[in-house]
Amino acid sequence: MAISISGTLKRREFLFGSAAAVAVGRAWGQSLDAAKMKRIAIMTLNSVLKSATNPSGTDFIDYPDLIADKLGIHNLEIYPRNLASLEPAYIADFRKRLKKANSQITQVIGTTAPFGNLGSPTPTPEELQARKDLIDQGAALGAPRVMVVTFNSLAPETRQTAIEALKSMVPYAKPKKI
Repeated sequence: MAISISGTLKRREFLFGSAAAVAVGRAWGQSLDAAKMKRIAIMTLNSVLKSATNPSGTDFIDYPDLIADKLGIHNLEIYPRNLASLEPAYIADFRKRLKKANSQITQVIGTTAPFGNLGSPTPTPEELQARKDLIDQGAALGAPRVMVVTFNSLAPETRQTAIEALKSMVPYAKPKKI
């Protein structure tokens, strides 16, 4: 595993190292343990996706096929912002592509940026709507859970308020099976 001097993991080197480890295992005649492979998920990687800075990248709708074909991983953790559209027709098409690749969304990831400060005891209506939108996106994609990247919202001085903010999402999420 590639870890920088600051102790952070270098994602690209880790992925290439992991792929190399799989290749070495295959070269020695070892097969992949299907049960263990079912437990592995991969988070969307902006570096391989088509964007203004990467025009030759993969269209997101092709991402499930790419990951299943190249890495043999069928569980995806995605940021909804990577989707070309949140329109129901596009989501339905994306879900068909997931099914074709024999893949699934294991969780949808959102950051606290649109949520405002989770440590604030009085979220704005826009922040509350952003929380609901993430849950709705997860439900539309068939994800069983939503992960909120909290950054510094769980600092000791705001931790309890942030925990309550996250808990407040549960009544909205539960009927949607999130």
